[in-house]
Amino acid sequence: MTKLPPPDDEFPILCETCLGTNPNIVMTKELFGKECKICNRPFTIFRWKPQIPGGFGRYKKTEICPLCAKEKNVCQTCILDLQHGLPVHVRDTLIKDLGSIDEVQEGDVAKPKTLLNLDYHYALQRMRGEDKSEVDDGTGSDPTKIEPTVREAIDRLSHAQPYHKRNQAKVCSFWVAGNCKRGDLCPYLHEMPKTGPLAKQNIKDRYNGTNDPVANKMLKKIRSRDEEEEEMINLADEQQKKKFIPIATPPSDPSITSLWIVGTNDQLTEADITNSFAEFGTVRSVYLLKQKNSAIVTFLKRTEAEQAMRQIVSRDRKGSFQVKDKQVKVRWGKTSTAPTTAVDQGKDAITVIGGRKDYD
Repeated sequence: MTKLPPPDDEFPILCETCLGTNPNIVMTKELFGKECKICNRPFTIFRWKPQIPGGFGRYKKTEICPLCAKEKNVCQTCILDLQHGLPVHVRDTLIKDLGSIDEVQEGDVAKPKTLLNLDYHYALQRMRGEDKSEVDDGTGSDPTKIEPTVREAIDRLSHAQPYHKRNQAKVCSFWVAGNCKRGDLCPYLHEMPKTGPLAKQNIKDRYNGTNDPVANKMLKKIRSRDEEEEEMINLADEQQKKKFIPIATPPSDPSITSLWIVGTNDQLTEADITNSFAEFGTVRSVYLLKQKNSAIVTFLKRTEAEQAMRQIVSRDRKGSFQVKDKQVKVRWGKTSTAPTTAVDQGKDAITVIGGRKDYD
């Protein structure tokens, strides 16, 4: 029979959201009060009531043991990444898709399934933690090991501030059945429960990164955004080839001094684009079309715009250009008299003329 670990847990491993806004928090502690929902081993339970803006949330407690939490670098209560608040499946998928080979191989280590091998596995983890004062998470989630591109993608998805909505009270089952007699004094929410895939979540799936509806929804949104951006770039390239007009060939109208930038994101600002194109000449204006992930760069002189296109195409024949840390496509364009008005009204300010993206 496996010997139980000593009850040396002084404080749980929690994220900022689960802790709440009040730093002076009161917790109850119960030694070996429950089995871990991942490894089925008894562990010390902590229970508290986090404070949220406008009052207090519902009572929360730790759901998994500290060893399982350290192994995946997740919170013991919400089972989300400690630093970024992302599901395990989303974080590991970004690391595998954008990370280095070493990180991918490290994250693919299989976890034992039999009870005997699990006991041996967690015993090794406990010994490693005693020797190094930490347990290797095995996911490449250490910030010092993550590539800059992966860190940028993870930061873009994570919440800038703690998401306290997760600490709200649960739906009152008596109110749903029409039998709640507490009225406004009821500590639970008086609203209909949500249905759909997001209503069917469990701790094991979130921890193991399988069948997690929240993670699947986030990854689907990421893929659709990338596909839309790639589709816009491919459309511009196809029409460029169809009309047999070279990318660097300037339009016949000598008054056109604008370039069309495709593939921008929310992180790129007007200052970033201006600084990147300043090497070709004086940038008169920059208009961001965030709904289309595009921008319009207008130079002061026509010769400066022509020089910019020639140099960009000479570096990359497809017209690819790097703005800050983002790779974008550059094409000839035309700035309308009031492009911001068209954007504000939700109209399409982009038309295709002669294989080029122009703005009317």
